[in-house]
Amino acid sequence: GENRLDLLSLFLPKTYVFKTNKKIKGFFIDGLEAGAILSNEYQAGVELLKLKLSIGNKKIAIPTTNNLVKEFLKEIGFEKQFNLPKMQLGRKYDWRSEFIFNRGAGYCG
Repeated sequence: GENRLDLLSLFLPKTYVFKTNKKIKGFFIDGLEAGAILSNEYQAGVELLKLKLSIGNKKIAIPTTNNLVKEFLKEIGFEKQFNLPKMQLGRKYDWRSEFIFNRGAGYCG
């Protein structure tokens, strides 16, 4: 719920958008540390993840509950290295881990 426009606008030149029928299905912010990938559709998220890997950005961090992406990464030869806790300040909120195909950066959520 925070306004991150000022921060995210710095990374727009290195942002890729996946569209189907003129509707945005996901995006990849390459310049944002590990390269944030968010998508509300599995295929779009995987295609953006493939793009990220194809340009040499191999650092991947996903929620442990995103089993479909875990399986995809295992199929292409990735192995789990370690777990990191999800940190949160304030009240708990519902979040959709299946929409996270790669974390961006810990310093900005």
